[in-house]
Amino acid sequence: MIEIRFEDFHRQNYQDQGYCLYVVKNGSGDVLYVGISVSDVWSRWFSWGGHMTWDGDVIYGESPVGTKVENNLPDSLNWSIQLWTLQDCISF
Repeated sequence: MIEIRFEDFHRQNYQDQGYCLYVVKNGSGDVLYVGISVSDVWSRWFSWGGHMTWDGDVIYGESPVGTKVENNLPDSLNWSIQLWTLQDCISF
C-alpha cells in the first residue's frame, strides 16, 4: 500500500503495481471514499465514466467523491489517496 497526495496521483507520480482498491482522505485524515476497480485505479478516476474530468486546469467532478474534490480545490490537491494491491488487502 502506498499513500500519496491526490495531485501526485493525478500526475501518475507513482509506480503502478496493479492497485485495485483506493481510499481517499481529506486534509484532516478523514476517510471520504473507499473504492475498488477491476482495471487500474487511475483509469477509474480519470478515464471516460470516471470520477473526474481533468482537462488542463479545469477539473469537473463526475461522481460524489469527484465533486467533493472539485468543491474543495485547491486544498483537495493535497488530500491523500491510498492505493492497495490485492495482496495488501489480504495481508491487512
